[in-house]
Formats: sequence, C-alpha cells, structure tokens
Amino acid sequence: MVDGDAAAQGDVYLTEEQIVALEAGLGSSSQETVLGSLQQLHRSLTDTSEAVERFVIEGSCMAHLQRLLTSSSGNVLLQAIWCTANIAANRTELCQKALVTAPILIAMLGGADPVRDLLVTMCQRGVVLCFTLVCYMCITDCKFLLLFK
Repeated sequence: MVDGDAAAQGDVYLTEEQIVALEAGLGSSSQETVLGSLQQLHRSLTDTSEAVERFVIEGSCMAHLQRLLTSSSGNVLLQAIWCTANIAANRTELCQKALVTAPILIAMLGGADPVRDLLVTMCQRGVVLCFTLVCYMCITDCKFLLLFK
C-alpha cells in the first residue's frame, strides 16, 4: 500500500518511488495490502501523473489488474474493476491498455453468481457500460471521446 504525506493529503499524483511501492502492494500476498494499493491506484487514475501513465502503459499495472480481476475477494474484484474502468475512461493510450481486460470482464458475465451479482451492481452504476463505450470509442478512434475530457 502506498503511504506518505501526499497520499494522506489526498494528492493523486504519485512519484516513481510511490509507484514502486504501489506495484509491490499489488503483488502482495496480503489481501489488505492489495486492497489498499488498488484504492490508491483508483484515486491516482482520476488525474494521472506521468509516473502513473508510465506504470499503466509500460509497466506491470495491467498484468496485475488482469490477475486481480480473477480474485475471489469481492472487495478486491470491485476495486480492480474500478481501476480498469478509470484506465478505460482515460486518454487513448491508457484506454488501449485496458482492452486486455475485456475478455476477463466478458467471461465474468457467465461466471459464478457472486461475480455476476457484482457485475450487475457495477452495471447499475454505469461502470461496465462506461468501460464498454470507451473501449468501443478507442477501437473506432472516435473523436467523440474528447467531449468527455
């Protein structure tokens, strides 16, 4: 989990050092640490820093999210979905990286009841719909996306 004064003050801009800690947290065997790191990533994706963008585009962010999207923990799964949606709703380069999670999200729709129930809840909040819409716009290179920035 990422700690420090910046995180405590709600600063969403992460430094390279904080990204290293975030990456370690995402790979942790502790569910609490993973959950805290996902929450920090979720917050940092609302207004991305260069370090966060590099982590998503060039780093292991999407590999971690793909793994966490198969978690049996509802809280971890929910946060992983939120992070993925935030990446998909970002600029084109980040949105394209989120496309690797589409098969996992689609497979979840036919999965176990708790997972399906979680996705229905997320759909009701518009997140999965937003993810699908943004991915579609990214694939079609639709300039309509600029209206949402």
